Amino acid sequence: MTREHVVPNWLRNIIPRVSENHTHVATLYIKNESKPTFQRFVKTRGGNLGTRQLLMVCEICNTGWMKDLQDELIPILSPLINGDWTKFSAQHAERISVWLAMTTSVVAMSFPKSGGVTVNDRNFIRRNLAVPPGWLMWLGRGSGFHRITYSNRPGTVILGTDATAPDVVETNLAVTTIVLDQLILHCINAPNAKLLPDLIPYSVDLAVFPIHPWGQPPLDWATMPIIHDKSYEWIRLRDAYYFEVMQPLFSRS
Repeated sequence: MTREHVVPNWLRNIIPRVSENHTHVATLYIKNESKPTFQRFVKTRGGNLGTRQLLMVCEICNTGWMKDLQDELIPILSPLINGDWTKFSAQHAERISVWLAMTTSVVAMSFPKSGGVTVNDRNFIRRNLAVPPGWLMWLGRGSGFHRITYSNRPGTVILGTDATAPDVVETNLAVTTIVLDQLILHCINAPNAKLLPDLIPYSVDLAVFPIHPWGQPPLDWATMPIIHDKSYEWIRLRDAYYFEVMQPLFSRS
């Protein structure tokens, strides 16, 4: 095993590492045949988030396809991080989607008690260099963050007649939001289509730009409002799906 940065190390050249510590906050939702339960995890660690590394990635992956993908995305993501969308294209959206799937998986691994991405999905990303089925992704335009941050809202859905105890079931749903200065990346992965929102209405409602799937006419990124740090819009983007959409769907699943 080798060490992998939770957020890419190349970002240090764009976003200053100012904070001296970082806090991981995850809200885990477990749905089974009985009453749903919530578990909240809070872990404060010393050091800037950009310096944190995980001893969870094999050397072949870390120095192979993962490094290649990072190198490919540096010139694509860097302008967006600085607020420049003028060269953004459908091809860029496809490559960002794969990068976001990989990064979301690493974020999920950063706190094993919560997780959020299944082993099957991680293997799919590695083998196919593509986004697994059951994933939706968006980009947003941010302002005032001046840092790297993320939120992780994982859940466990016990499907069908699976009677496995919730405390040993792998988390298989997550709402992950990553902020890279002026770029917001938002991702939802779920094991059941009923647990996914409608792509375009959700995009309009939360002022984000859909990048995966790309099959339908995308919204115009230039019309997307800018989401400010500490604003109601930012809090709602981070938590709206989890609290406004996912819970009601869980109650009916």
